[in-house]
Amino acid sequence: MVIWSGRGIIPVLVFFLFLVVCNFIFPEEHWDYGVVSSLFATGIFCWYFGNKWNNKEQRVLIDEQTGKKFILKNNHSLFWIPVQYWGIICAILGIIVLFQNSIPLALIALIILVSYSVFNVLRNKKDL
Repeated sequence: MVIWSGRGIIPVLVFFLFLVVCNFIFPEEHWDYGVVSSLFATGIFCWYFGNKWNNKEQRVLIDEQTGKKFILKNNHSLFWIPVQYWGIICAILGIIVLFQNSIPLALIALIILVSYSVFNVLRNKKDL
């Protein structure tokens, strides 16, 4: 059973790569901050590259015999969820783990995430 399509396996590899790197950076008694850092870094990676990979221009093909139009678009997903949405999932999981360890840090991360989201909504509304 295939659980990813396109480049959908890359976020898993990136998460484990960051986890290994954070294992060397953080001391053993603070391993959970390594997990949080890995989740946030993977979330940023997924959001940026997922939008870049999945939002490329679509191609329209026309079948010569039937005249039907087919739209070809990129599909990079993991567990049938597009890669860019895994960025949001990773960020939320990171905040949940952070709330278990440090409420002030989790609140700061939550404020940053919400303000970034509001900024993007306002910027997109202004572009229309």
